[in-house]
Amino acid sequence: NIKPPHQYLLGYIFVNLGVFWLMLARPNIGKGTVFPKWGKLTLGVYCIHTFVMNNISGWLKAYMHPVAYDVMRPIAIYLVCLVITSIFMQNKYTKKLVN
Repeated sequence: NIKPPHQYLLGYIFVNLGVFWLMLARPNIGKGTVFPKWGKLTLGVYCIHTFVMNNISGWLKAYMHPVAYDVMRPIAIYLVCLVITSIFMQNKYTKKLVN
């Protein structure tokens, strides 16, 4: 019996396909917003998100209600990763790691 560890795991396939097809159909969505700027930081966020996730999750769980924790955890992890990646982009040595 193969059971995914999360009930929503299979739904990700369809959500991601839908978002992919939407972006193909409407390539101008998001222009003039902060998302293209954040898109340049994607590699850095991807590289450090597990480190941030492992270090921030315990702290958030200790100080938040379980429902607030489930909602705020991905947002907090993403924002912390954006800040760290932005800091890395300022230094000429670490910029090569995240760019």
